[in-house]
Amino acid sequence: MATSMQDLFDRLDAVEGEGSGPRKVALITEALAAIEDEHGRDSLAYASALNELGACYRADADYGRAATYFKQAADLLEQVAGPASPDFAMALMNYAGVLRLNGALDESLALFERAETLFAETLGTDSMEYLTALNNAALCHQDRGAFETALARHLRVCSALERLDDATVAYATSLYNTGFCCKQLGETDLGEDLIRRSIEVYRQLLPEYHELIEHAKAAVGEGGLPAS
Repeated sequence: MATSMQDLFDRLDAVEGEGSGPRKVALITEALAAIEDEHGRDSLAYASALNELGACYRADADYGRAATYFKQAADLLEQVAGPASPDFAMALMNYAGVLRLNGALDESLALFERAETLFAETLGTDSMEYLTALNNAALCHQDRGAFETALARHLRVCSALERLDDATVAYATSLYNTGFCCKQLGETDLGEDLIRRSIEVYRQLLPEYHELIEHAKAAVGEGGLPAS
């Protein structure tokens, strides 16, 4: 059995599709045993495979198990890559993300803010990693109903992404998030204008009736999916 991460990714890609979750879990579990034999548990490869296992459970909405494996990956990367490394910061992001989905907002926010600081110090405040952490922290504030705090962060992300040469899904989503917070704060016209702009950008990048487009359309009362 090959134990490189690329080999594992290739094998996972080969079983893509509906109902592939259990097969992916089996492949990753098998790979973990092989990686442990070849590289040991204290290796970047082992941490990467743990992260993939967490992602597999997250895709199946099993956030409890996903959190377990993401935390194991983060703890291991803190040791082998270092507590100030971008790899560790990304692992914190993954762990924080499923904590947020589980409703553990205080813990999730603290981890996103820690990742935000690490990315700022290592990759800079213009990096996509930093902006992603900032966006995710804003979503935690949003979930808690702290819309003014969330809006300030969404505006920073949106402003940075707007400066990029090419439109991105991340920029469209940032427009949507900013507009959503504006609406919650009573700025309905501005909020809906931003959400409509997000739809325009999404349409440059995604097929019509994509769930992100439909979600944004619903937010401004512009219908939904056509009848099947």
